[in-house]
Amino acid sequence: MAAFRIFALLLALCAALAFIAGRELWESYGPGVSAAVEAVSAEASRFAAKHPQAACVDESFRRLAACEDVWCEVQAPIFTRRCLAEAESSPELCADVPDTMRAAVFWPSRACVDIEARSESCERVLLEVLRVCLARSPPG
Repeated sequence: MAAFRIFALLLALCAALAFIAGRELWESYGPGVSAAVEAVSAEASRFAAKHPQAACVDESFRRLAACEDVWCEVQAPIFTRRCLAEAESSPELCADVPDTMRAAVFWPSRACVDIEARSESCERVLLEVLRVCLARSPPG
């Protein structure tokens, strides 16, 4: 019983420290992260106003190719989601997306093999494409 109490006390202490550390990190970096997300979203909106959805994906991969750090790669799917939501619909956007749920599940990872971008970042961008295409016509 004493071992359980010690374990519970250590677990509670770790949870408290994690909460304090998380709060400190958010206070230090949160406003900057929020501002950066808003800036990327605004860029996506401006781009979407002048381009169709298919161009949003091309632009996302162009941005990924130019990335030099992880934060840049994190921004690509944010750009993609906003741009796809606001751009004029492109029938060709979904041309390569499989029409069955089973194939659609594996499509992003398989498609990224041919794209010269980091796999995780590429898949996140293509998941945004998949989300839009599935909303248009869900696979069987």
